[in-house]
Amino acid sequence: MERQKHRYYNKFCQRTSKKTLEEFAPFIKAHVSDICRCYDVEFVFDTELEVSKLVKMILFNSVFIIELFLRNSENEVNNFLFDKEWLRVELEMNLLLLENQLPFFIFEAL
Repeated sequence: MERQKHRYYNKFCQRTSKKTLEEFAPFIKAHVSDICRCYDVEFVFDTELEVSKLVKMILFNSVFIIELFLRNSENEVNNFLFDKEWLRVELEMNLLLLENQLPFFIFEAL
């Protein structure tokens, strides 16, 4: 799934006039504390590397979901996530899990 997220990320960057991780990441990083407040667990970051990992994870997961919805609304053919019913259902169930939820303001900003 990580490879698929990278593919979706690349497609999303094409849609957004070739914007890159370096252009989206500062917004996510600037709002890390706001993002962390949206969850019921306490986040403790001991290093800048841990913050960077969170930023990358939030960014890739957000872009994946946005691109997934865009592709679905465009009825894209030959998309293996939609071609196999069992995989589509599994993905839908995974998106509904509370631990996979992302703050809506991130989607709005991206």
